[in-house]
Amino acid sequence: MKQDSIQIEQLQKFSSEDAEAIRILTKKLGDSADLVTDDELTEMLTAPTIFLLVARDTQTHQIVGMLTQIIYRIPFAKKS
Repeated sequence: MKQDSIQIEQLQKFSSEDAEAIRILTKKLGDSADLVTDDELTEMLTAPTIFLLVARDTQTHQIVGMLTQIIYRIPFAKKS
């Protein structure tokens, strides 16, 4: 897979195909990883402080990687 064949995007809308791809990636973390439900993923996508970034193969449109960024506040700053 060439480097230029990967696109990074923020996942903003729920789709069953993307949810399944996320579950497949999560399984690769190990047997003890809890798989996200459709409701949990929808909750993440609509939360104003959670950003789910995915690496998508531009040829197949399959999700091949992901990163979750969470922004939270402490008394004197916002953290991520």
